[in-house]
Order: sequence, then C-alpha cells, then structure tokens
Amino acid sequence: MAKSNSFSMTPVRLPSINQLTAVVIVISSVAWLLMVLMHGSQHVSFQLGHHGVGDGQWLTGWFIMVLAMMLPPALPFLQTMLRSTQGLPHQQALLVTTAVVFIATWTATGIALVAMGHVLTRLGGTMPWLVDRPTVVSGLAALLVGIYQLSPVKEACLTACRSPTAMLLLLWDDDAPWRSAVVIGLRYAAVCVGCCWTLMLLTLIVGAFVLPLMVVVSVIMLLERLLPSVRPLVPLQAAFACALGILLLLGSLPPGLALEGTGQPIHPHHSTPLLDR
Repeated sequence: MAKSNSFSMTPVRLPSINQLTAVVIVISSVAWLLMVLMHGSQHVSFQLGHHGVGDGQWLTGWFIMVLAMMLPPALPFLQTMLRSTQGLPHQQALLVTTAVVFIATWTATGIALVAMGHVLTRLGGTMPWLVDRPTVVSGLAALLVGIYQLSPVKEACLTACRSPTAMLLLLWDDDAPWRSAVVIGLRYAAVCVGCCWTLMLLTLIVGAFVLPLMVVVSVIMLLERLLPSVRPLVPLQAAFACALGILLLLGSLPPGLALEGTGQPIHPHHSTPLLDR
C-alpha cells in the first residue's frame, strides 16, 4: 500500500507553540541548574570510574547534560512537528513520543561512549607508554573533532538538522502516525548525533561539567540551528578543537580546564588521566 502523506502545514495556535517553547526552556533550565550544582559540589565525583562511581551515575550526568544542551537546539524541530500534526488525533502524545525517542537516542549515544571508554581503557593497559603521556589520547581525539567539523558527513547532518520540515514530509505516513512519530524522532536524533557528537565529546575530553566549555558548545549548537548561514562557524569550530588538541598534546591546558590544578584533562572514564592505572 502506498504511503499517504497529507501533513497539515497550517499555522498552529500561538499558545501551543508558546507552551512548547516554555516547556523546553523550563526543562533545559532545570537541567542547567542541576549541572551548576554538580559543578559546585560534586564536580569530580561525577567522572565515570571515580572512587567507585559507576556507569549508571555517569549516565545520569550524561542524561542531564542532554536535556540541558540538546533540547534547546531541537526546539525548531519540535515546533515544526507541532505545526505539521495540527488537527491530528493525539497530537500532543505524538509530539511527546517524538521527543522521548530523540532523548532516548542521545542517551543510547552516552551508553555507547561508556562502552567505548571501557574498550579504550582495556586497550590502554597493553600500552604502558601511554601512562606517562596521559594527554596524548585526549589531544588526538580533539584533533579528530576538528577534522570532523570540516567533513562532508558533518555538513550533510547539519543540513538535515536545519531542514526538519523536509524530513517530516518525507517520513510521515498518515496510516501509521505512531510509527511515523518514532521513525521521525529516530531519524532526526540520528542526524543530530551525527552533527553534534564531536562537540559533546569535546566537553567530555576536556572535562565533563566544565561549565564555561559547556556553555560555549551549547551556544554553538544553538547557532547552528538558528543562524541563516552557519558556514563561518565551521572553520571556527575546527580551529578551536584543533588548537585544544595541540594544547593537550603539549600538556598545557588553559586555566579552568584542568583537574584541580594538576594540568591533566578530566576524562569521562576516569577522574585521573585516562589509562593511568
């Protein structure tokens, strides 16, 4: 049976858009407040593997970071979803389903990072020379982030992120609205991860919950969605990541990006230098 698609692009009532915007702002603000509290009182304890802190606690921190940093850039997508489903039964439930799938996909990305951290740590155990060079892995990873920012994959994902209407029109099926909501949430989350995973990883390479860096990354991701043209941002992001990578390779970090004045980067998998066991 052919897929039907009769999306309504009639403007939705302003109170609905305003309510959605308010909900996203409130959730994000609460998440930012929680991160400020973590930064002030439990900054180090939320590093994965620190003094018995387990994967579950680190993933809780990751989940809060997703709510704070990824929901605001996704607001144009959610607003488009709200407008496009105007008049359909269970409109709000469909919107919530899409948002939950979006957040769940980012949470799964955090789980993948945890698994990757375990693998890298075990591999590092076979290379003792890295113990004396704890910033090498971080520096190389930051350079990779910078290179990725200039890649065609990044450009394609960013283009898709900035075109939610086209995605909804392509994927929506009137005969299967719930499945469509899930598929659209997954697809948008996938391109969002493809667009932003390196920036999120950058916050973890240097230090989870380092607030100045997280604010900068959040502003960048928001501007990528809202500015008419984002091409000037791309080389700036790449240059910043590469410069950070060089500083890490040299073992010289800017003030505020080091762990308790040691000059060592904070890693998502260990509170002391990764692979230092």
